[in-house]
Amino acid sequence: FFRRMVALLDGLRENPVKGALVAIGTCSAAAVGYWLYTARRRHRQLQKVLETIDEAHSRDPSTDEFTGKPQELVYAENMTKWLYELNPDPSPVLQIACRSQHLERWLHPRDAYPKNREGYLTWRLEAKKAHTKRATEILTAGGLGDLADRVNYVMMKKGLGEDPESQTMEDAACLVFLEDHATKFVTSFEGDVPALINIFQKTWGKMSEAGHGLALGLNLPPEVSEVVAKALGTA
Repeated sequence: FFRRMVALLDGLRENPVKGALVAIGTCSAAAVGYWLYTARRRHRQLQKVLETIDEAHSRDPSTDEFTGKPQELVYAENMTKWLYELNPDPSPVLQIACRSQHLERWLHPRDAYPKNREGYLTWRLEAKKAHTKRATEILTAGGLGDLADRVNYVMMKKGLGEDPESQTMEDAACLVFLEDHATKFVTSFEGDVPALINIFQKTWGKMSEAGHGLALGLNLPPEVSEVVAKALGTA
């Protein structure tokens, strides 16, 4: 490196114009090389962080009834699936946030809170705080601590309707709910159609037009599609 710099200085003295052009080219090449090195390093760090998040999901003791895999790992995979349907080129922040949506949720079971609306809202808030805290720990350990604040912002879905990444996160979560969890959800309400309609209307209201388009393309079971149609006023 130093020999190269000395040669550049000699070139500047001998032929200032040519030397300047060579210097600019050398500096540009060095800048590109550094950028590529940094990009590769950040990509490796991102992949390692995502792997660590999946390792945490894999410790979920509950298993998915269709795949036999840990429930939260399946949920994370489905979040990522819908993320790429919504945004084929998501940022690292969005990739991490979607993958961390239910990070170690089994450590904070719903049954530990009162079975009423207040208990539900308290559980959701405490669970979100735990998810973001754990995500921050993984990001920091993986060398991507500089992304933690933004990841937490998106995970908490702040700026919904205004922030594109928070909106994509919400859309993905709603699509996973509709495709994979709505059937059990409808069954759990034991025929309370008005309550279900209200919930599905709120869900629909949080989604973007892109999310609506994907949701309308879902092949939902009759008991779910019937409630959705009533919620949308198309029944």
